[in-house]
Amino acid sequence: MCAAWWVSWNGLTWWKRGNRMAADSGRLNEISLSGGDLAGLMQAVLEKNARFRFKARGFSMTPFIRDHDVITVAAVKGGPAVGDVAAVVHPKTGTVIVHRIVGRKNQGFVLKGDNCADADGVFDRSRIIGVVCGVRRNNGAVWYAGGPEKRVAAFLSRSGINRGVNRGIYLFRGIFVRVFGRGRLR
Repeated sequence: MCAAWWVSWNGLTWWKRGNRMAADSGRLNEISLSGGDLAGLMQAVLEKNARFRFKARGFSMTPFIRDHDVITVAAVKGGPAVGDVAAVVHPKTGTVIVHRIVGRKNQGFVLKGDNCADADGVFDRSRIIGVVCGVRRNNGAVWYAGGPEKRVAAFLSRSGINRGVNRGIYLFRGIFVRVFGRGRLR
């Protein structure tokens, strides 16, 4: 779910120039990272109690988080809860996954994309890097079911009900766009 990223750290934007990292205040450039590099940078930033911002890739969290939305991840304060959208490091691939916590099993957390048929598995607390604290789309804030309603979103995801709802939303959206044009939908 991750590809391009940038990070604001003490008012500076970190970006890549050649083979080294450089800081530039006031400019925003992007570089592409994935796998262990992205996970390592995200962990380092969150350990400093800064927030990490990057572009989402993929459709596994549709409709709440879409491809190319900008996600802000913060360090976990206390413990993660059912319904939180968490960034985790996959134990086999080392890649970062941003999915919703839909349940607890033994001492771990069950994660699943809101638009996925199957759960990703059970993840130990140590694999959870942070939780999503904001989503932006087209320079505007987006509701991602991260407040009190997050338990309802987790139930819908766990039960699979939301996949049918998502199909209905996209069918309705397609008809709406054909009839009224794209201007009214964000």
